[in-house]
Amino acid sequence: MNIRSMNNQQKLKLCRELIREYKMKPLTFEGGFYLETFRSDTCSSILFLITRQNFSRLHRLPTAEIYNFYFGDPVNMINIAGNGKLSFIKLGDNFKTGEKFQHVVPGGCWQASYLSEGGVFAMMGTIMAPAFKIGDFEDATKYKQIMLDNYPDCNKLLEKLI
Repeated sequence: MNIRSMNNQQKLKLCRELIREYKMKPLTFEGGFYLETFRSDTCSSILFLITRQNFSRLHRLPTAEIYNFYFGDPVNMINIAGNGKLSFIKLGDNFKTGEKFQHVVPGGCWQASYLSEGGVFAMMGTIMAPAFKIGDFEDATKYKQIMLDNYPDCNKLLEKLI
C-alpha cells in the first residue's frame, strides 16, 4: 500500500477502515486510538493511531516507551527530558529526510506526538517494559504554566499539546 500516492480523502477512508477493522478504541486520557495487542507482567504492546484531531497530548510515564512507526503520514514528537532539555523527533518512513522508524522515550520524559503539517493519520505501535499501568500516566495539565514559562519559544505548540 503506497500511502504517499493517496489523496487526503483516500487516507481518511483508510484511517476509518483501520480503526474499525482493528476495533481500536479512543485513548481518552491521552488522545489517539489504540488496541492492546499484548500484555504480561513484564511488558505491554499497543497499536496506536493518531489523526489531526486525535493526537497524543503532553504526558509522561515512569518507564521507557518504544515507538515504532508503521505507516501513514510523518509524526512529530516533542520530548522534554528530566534535565529540561527539549528535543524534537520526526517519525516516518523517509529516512533520507531524517525520519526515524523507531524512537525510545526514556522514563520520566515528557512526550507528545502529532502529525506533520497536512497529515491525516499515522499508524504506530508502542511497547513498554514493565507493562503500562493507567496509574503511571501523568498528564501535563498541572504543569502548564511552568512549561510555558520555561519554553517561551514553544508556547503556541505547548498550548496545543497540553
